[in-house]
Amino acid sequence: MNTSEALREIETANQERRGANLHSADLRGAIMSFGVLIGTAPRISVEFSHQWALTLFRSDKGVFVICGCRCFNVADARKHWAAHFDPQRQSIVLPALDAALAIAKAQGWEVC
Repeated sequence: MNTSEALREIETANQERRGANLHSADLRGAIMSFGVLIGTAPRISVEFSHQWALTLFRSDKGVFVICGCRCFNVADARKHWAAHFDPQRQSIVLPALDAALAIAKAQGWEVC
């Protein structure tokens, strides 16, 4: 399943939950990204010295990578940053992705 299909399925599932009354809801710690509530999903983040971080999160659709304004499954993330026009991004993001994936594997996540 590619990234677009998986995010569409997640969005469809989120639409089924819409209409909830959030009056007085405690949303501290809730993290939304690309229409997906990841605040309670297992996640691993790698912080950079510049303005964005790389975050892996696990859902029932697999492991996703959020970095900057992008959200991909692992395979699509690797393709995107390997072909990035900015060599600095390639030299920072790809090793960070590998490190985060190594941590995820050590914690028992199924990652490709």
